[in-house]
Amino acid sequence: MFDIKNEIKSTFADNKFLILFSATAFIISLILGYVYQASLHETFAPVVQEISNNLEQGVITFSFKDIFINNIVIVFEVFILGIIFCFSIVILLFNGFFLGYFIGAQDNLFYSLMLIIPHGIFELPSLILATSAGFVLFKFIYKSVKYYNNDSEGSFKNKMENAVDIKFKYFKQALVLLVVSAILMMIAAFIEVYVTLDFAYWIFSIFGI
Repeated sequence: MFDIKNEIKSTFADNKFLILFSATAFIISLILGYVYQASLHETFAPVVQEISNNLEQGVITFSFKDIFINNIVIVFEVFILGIIFCFSIVILLFNGFFLGYFIGAQDNLFYSLMLIIPHGIFELPSLILATSAGFVLFKFIYKSVKYYNNDSEGSFKNKMENAVDIKFKYFKQALVLLVVSAILMMIAAFIEVYVTLDFAYWIFSIFGI
């Protein structure tokens, strides 16, 4: 019988290094984006402007559907790009640098943090787990190919089936991380649309901002 709780627990335990590596890489890129905000202005200012234009023109609406779809697409892109030599890390670092830049570009650090933290505590772990899932996906492919090459007996079909069957654990763990990431992103989208602004304005009213 499939035990979801144990599967999630073992997946996180087996891939603790990859998750910590992804989290560390994101945090470092975020800090560097914040510190070197001025140097990154030419790169990221057009991105911010494009997002603002899309919101103003209604291309992207501040609705649960649009926010969730936009974010979940990123999650799956990060996951799929794991196939290409763990290329997932590039999107993770880009988002880290961009968020660091965005925070650094604001006049009021506290104000910007209050508009990010409520949903960010779910959205950022989601991105980190999606990146980790991409790494595990690559590990599955790499180990399957390596096993196949070391298996000298049998036909191509049998060798491939054996390789996939034996290393299937990694594919399953990649999917577990992806599903957890998607759930966190769904929660983040809900909070961003229905909670973040009200929470932020409540905090601002307390501090008279």
